[in-house]
Amino acid sequence: LRMFEVFERIITAFKEESMLSQAQLKRLLEHRYCSQDRSILSELFMNNFWNWLVERYPLWIAPNALTFVGLMTNVASTLILAWYSPDAKQTAPLWVYLICALSLFFYQSLDATDGKQARRTETATPLGELFDHGCDSVSQTFIVMQICMALQLGYYPIVVMLFWVSATLLFYCAHWQAYVSGMLRFGSCLIALTKLYNRMFQRLVSSMMRFRFDVIEAQFCIMAICTVTSICGPEVWKNELFGIELKILITALAAVAAVIALYSPLTVVFTGGVGKNGSTVADTSVLFPAVPLAAVVLPSMIIFCKSTSNAFLTHIVLYFIMFGIVSAKITCKLVIGHMTKSELQLSDSVFCGPLALFFNQYFDTAINEYPLLLICLVWCAFYFICQSVLLVKQICNFLKIECFRIPTSKSIRVRK
Repeated sequence: LRMFEVFERIITAFKEESMLSQAQLKRLLEHRYCSQDRSILSELFMNNFWNWLVERYPLWIAPNALTFVGLMTNVASTLILAWYSPDAKQTAPLWVYLICALSLFFYQSLDATDGKQARRTETATPLGELFDHGCDSVSQTFIVMQICMALQLGYYPIVVMLFWVSATLLFYCAHWQAYVSGMLRFGSCLIALTKLYNRMFQRLVSSMMRFRFDVIEAQFCIMAICTVTSICGPEVWKNELFGIELKILITALAAVAAVIALYSPLTVVFTGGVGKNGSTVADTSVLFPAVPLAAVVLPSMIIFCKSTSNAFLTHIVLYFIMFGIVSAKITCKLVIGHMTKSELQLSDSVFCGPLALFFNQYFDTAINEYPLLLICLVWCAFYFICQSVLLVKQICNFLKIECFRIPTSKSIRVRK
């Protein structure tokens, strides 16, 4: 009975943190999706494929179900790979790398067609956008871990950390600029390069504009790396080009691309927003979203570097998955802030995980770091899932819809 009371109190606390106010729900209903996609692969090839693919879906399949299945496929393949290579140093069976490549393509296809399916079935709602971005915020960490394990970057733990930090910054800043400007932009890497060097290399960069590189292109690069690894083994990336290991060259190119890609959203942020006096859509400071971002990124780096045991090195994938869940939570809060035009709140119980690791180090590692890491991972995952379920249920009740089901009457009407 006492355990039931404790569990009931936890759920009540979750509800208090996750529930939207009536004013937020009304603004959510008024929200209209606004995005800009300039990915060259999307324009030239993938949109045609996605349009063809969505026509093959049965009309009774809910768009959110597509998004969720894609996410679960990606998470499952990454966890299988992590089982064989928890430190990102071990060689997994080659078929696992191929599964990762295929699951990423599967995830990409479902993620790109969920919105098309929503329009096709006349079931597009603000929940679909929130659900899509929420799944993306979780998936980006698992995708980063895939490439780190395929390249066996566990031998360079700082590189793994920088890979994760870069991906977190890129994804968060994309939604930060949406919170500021009201529009989510894709395909900005070479566009940013154009703005940055337009005066010096106008003709050269103008021609490069035809080759815009962003999310879709990055995902195909990761698929290619996983596919090559599945054929040749991870040892292939130890080969040298110009006296430098291929894995290091790939890392350097990724770092350069990340720096360039960050230029565009940060330019939007520092230029000023669409709110009063250049503020955000919620009429708040354009700089405040940097605070929750720093509250995730800085502790992840400090705790990792200050560890006196090998627990985080031996289980580096689990470590960054835990912090990936924390970053997904604050990103979801940013997306909600954008869609409901509301102020961001820094306080969040998901930070209990990182705080536990931090204070454990502060008290000279009173608890073994590996079991504590597992506890913190379970807590963060449990908290994130519970809050997500409660939030989705609240929005579904408000919109009078079901998350994973299209009403039979609507499915029949659309079919006719």
